[in-house]
Amino acid sequence: VHFTRFLTACTRHDGQEAHKNSLAKYSEFLQAVCRKGPDVVQQLNRSHAEQMKENSDKLSGLVQTILFCGKQNIPLRAHRNEAFKPGTGMTPAGNPGNFLALLQYRADAGDSTVGRQFHMRPGVGGVASYTSHRIQDDLISCCGDLVRENIIAMVNASPFFTVLADEATDTSNKEQMPIVLRYVNNTSNEICEDFVGFAECPNGTAGATLATIIIDHLKQWGLDLSRLRGQGYDGAGNMAGHLNGCAANITRQYPKALFLHCSSHALNLCIMQCTSINLVSAMWTTLREVGLFFSNSPKRNGKLESIVSATTGDEPYRKKLVDLCRTRWVARHSALVVFGQLFKPVVATLEEMSRAPRSQWNADTSSKAGSLLRNITDFAFIATFVITSEVLSYIQALTVALQRKALDIGSAYQHAITILTFSASETTEVHHVACVASISLRA
Repeated sequence: VHFTRFLTACTRHDGQEAHKNSLAKYSEFLQAVCRKGPDVVQQLNRSHAEQMKENSDKLSGLVQTILFCGKQNIPLRAHRNEAFKPGTGMTPAGNPGNFLALLQYRADAGDSTVGRQFHMRPGVGGVASYTSHRIQDDLISCCGDLVRENIIAMVNASPFFTVLADEATDTSNKEQMPIVLRYVNNTSNEICEDFVGFAECPNGTAGATLATIIIDHLKQWGLDLSRLRGQGYDGAGNMAGHLNGCAANITRQYPKALFLHCSSHALNLCIMQCTSINLVSAMWTTLREVGLFFSNSPKRNGKLESIVSATTGDEPYRKKLVDLCRTRWVARHSALVVFGQLFKPVVATLEEMSRAPRSQWNADTSSKAGSLLRNITDFAFIATFVITSEVLSYIQALTVALQRKALDIGSAYQHAITILTFSASETTEVHHVACVASISLRA
């Protein structure tokens, strides 16, 4: 009797929905256990790996674009960086900046990864575009750290190194100090000079302060200062002072780190002393006034260009005067060369302006043109101009040689002796050239 009731109960249970659902789940469980395939953990890991690869591909495109901008010296952002939003496309009137414009160009050129990234709306489904200015700054910082690490690794592989530094004020009026490392590359056996970073100077530019900043940064970057063998700065008191200068403070801690004043800068200072000669000083003043006379007026400069074109024809002459460099005196040689080439057109232009009626040029222009014309056609000016050009042509070669990375102290000394010997032997010839050129230019 009880068995009959059991069978009846089992039959009734078989028809219930709960039993059918349990049986279906049991069957699915057996199939999942018996079949050969990835388990749940493996499936989650595979999904995670695919997501990592996708994110890596996204960042790869961004990093490549940032490196391209860095190598080509292209700024990343514009003044209206908000004019572009991923997923909405470029706005006709906006300037999204070079970085976003290059990414858009890559997407238009068929880069599918960048294209998908640009057509996704940020904030929807957890999607991130990684194109905001904060992400750009973070990526730039990461790229800079990686480049610096590679340079530091090469420096540490070299037996010795030298630190080069100078003070600079950026556009935000903050004192910074660029730091450069000079070392021998063990692989290529070449002398390298690599920039490794800017060091801010918030506490002033006293010698002891700058020395502390340099030492702290070198240690922070992982350099062994016991292998520091040289320091290279300019001749300012806070850098080169023998008691409290930056170099002296570092040498007290690391006696083998000898200080050497930049030879090219020292040569530049020597040339500056020559301006105490009245004739040379007057010549530079006149050249500067002539340059400003034309550069400050488009009309005057246009007149000079038309006379240059009419005088030289199709010859490859410069049509504008070159401004005098205020800091590097040796660099003024190029300005002297251009002025010498354009001397006759300049004289013709000033003559025409000084004699033209008031309807063409106002009284101030005519008066100033006449004054400059008398100055540049004076024998003393022309002789000084020619002699200075000849001397600077010799020194130009020396200053270029002194700035070579592979130059050693012996070669630098030999270059200087050669220039001194040659200039001493050519003194009479230079005076003769100056007299002949003066007569020719005045003719």
